[in-house]
Amino acid sequence: QQQQQQQPSPASSVHSLSPSPAPSPDSSCSSGEDSTGCRKQRQRKMNNVAAKKSRDTRRQKDQDNERLIIELRTENEQLRAEEEKLKQILEKAKLKLKAVLNG
Repeated sequence: QQQQQQQPSPASSVHSLSPSPAPSPDSSCSSGEDSTGCRKQRQRKMNNVAAKKSRDTRRQKDQDNERLIIELRTENEQLRAEEEKLKQILEKAKLKLKAVLNG
């Protein structure tokens, strides 16, 4: 009998070891109540939403900038190739002009 009294029943030991569910952020704040804790919870939630939006916006801007860099590099390569062709054409034209003037 003494042994049974010292040991807690299995049901009560399981109950005492299991964590209680965490209350949802809005559960402790009633709609008419505006305590400091509730206000802080709302501010924290709004801050989290704003921070996520800011991170998402920055990530999108970074992706857009990367795309723009690729496009500009491609355009720059094309312009350099065109510049080289035009330089060659100009050199040929100078040689022809020289030949006509000297000839």
